Amino acid sequence: MTRTKWLIVPVAALVFTSLGLGWWGTSERTQKQAMANEVESRYSNSFHELVSHVQDMQDEISKARVSADAQAFHHRVRSIWRLSGLAQDEVGKIPVEMMPMHETQSALAGISKKTETWLNTSPNPSTTSVQSGLDNMYKESNAMLSRLDKLQSTIVGRQLHWTAALAALKANRSDNQIVDGFRQIDKSMGAFVETNTVKTHPHKGAMGPFRKESTVSEAQAKDVCKSFMPTAQSLQAQRIYNPKLDFYEYELSGRMNGHSIDARVSERGGHMLSYRVNRDPATATVSFADAKKAALSYLSHHKFTHLSETDAYQFQNLAYFVFNPMRNGALVINQPIVVEMALDNGQLLGLNAQQYYLQPVANVPQRRYSAAQLKNKINPKAHVEMVSKTLVLDDAGHYQPADSFYVTREGKTFRIDVNAATGRELDTVDLSTK
Repeated sequence: MTRTKWLIVPVAALVFTSLGLGWWGTSERTQKQAMANEVESRYSNSFHELVSHVQDMQDEISKARVSADAQAFHHRVRSIWRLSGLAQDEVGKIPVEMMPMHETQSALAGISKKTETWLNTSPNPSTTSVQSGLDNMYKESNAMLSRLDKLQSTIVGRQLHWTAALAALKANRSDNQIVDGFRQIDKSMGAFVETNTVKTHPHKGAMGPFRKESTVSEAQAKDVCKSFMPTAQSLQAQRIYNPKLDFYEYELSGRMNGHSIDARVSERGGHMLSYRVNRDPATATVSFADAKKAALSYLSHHKFTHLSETDAYQFQNLAYFVFNPMRNGALVINQPIVVEMALDNGQLLGLNAQQYYLQPVANVPQRRYSAAQLKNKINPKAHVEMVSKTLVLDDAGHYQPADSFYVTREGKTFRIDVNAATGRELDTVDLSTK
């Protein structure tokens, strides 16, 4: 009996000890996995931020190369300087043993130093030395971004892990694709080192841009919806506050010809901001040109007049058009109206007129400069393809008369808006990325 008790106690102790060791082992494995996940996430986030900063930096360099406006140049140089610094910070967050990135860091540091010098000296952006410097920066950032994009595609496409790359390095294995990718990036940057964002503006104040207009009821909002979609049925409306745009609106839903519909009507003024008929068109029988005519006729019927087509494309059995209003012969850049047409029967399936109402034109200054005079704001190396009179919002949200120069350089297309009242650049938009 005594022997049995002594036998039971050690066995029981062994069982509990084993369970305890198993628990501690499981806990340790869980902690290690959690740490590995945290490291993986940190490295991955830093890499994606690095790609984003280099992309934004290259965009700013591209815009600086086609403009000759001193004030705009200074603004972009500051952005390039800031973004090159942010990119260097992200490089530093990934372990040096994983990142053979000395040459890349040197290239980023060189861009940072050059732009800092320009910020302190305010050189003329049209001088040969500045243009040469911008050209070198563009080539550097383009090579860097091309390699980073390729590596990013490889990492995502093949589901590679950063922690596996680190383990491979510690085991003296050099065949890891992430590490090889960074080596290729750094090698491509070594040659350079050796040789060397439609603006919208929020409207402040209660009810945003509609604060002076009368309030419409829920029933009136439904009537607005029916004026655009006469056969709409079973309409339901909900009054909601839009914090981003600072006004109340009605969200409506219902049915039309067997399909669900959604719409948004502003409470102040009762403006149809957008609507959509949710159906997939059948085989196209309506031509693209006829769809455009139908769209313009529909818009004219609803008081959208004096419109100019600024973009259009076809996707499967749908046609998309963007129209902007003309005012005294000038295209209003910030008031696009987007329509979606079904090519099986020519029905308008979607309308978005939000910006048309959110960006009303008022108090436009007089033009003082001609397009010929403003052309000196364009870099001579950029080829001017077209010039058009426009109205463009400035940084303060006020409309300015402008001449918009559509220019090309090295396969990329830009729109440069130059203020015809002050002679200064308003904005440069890279149309190649749209």
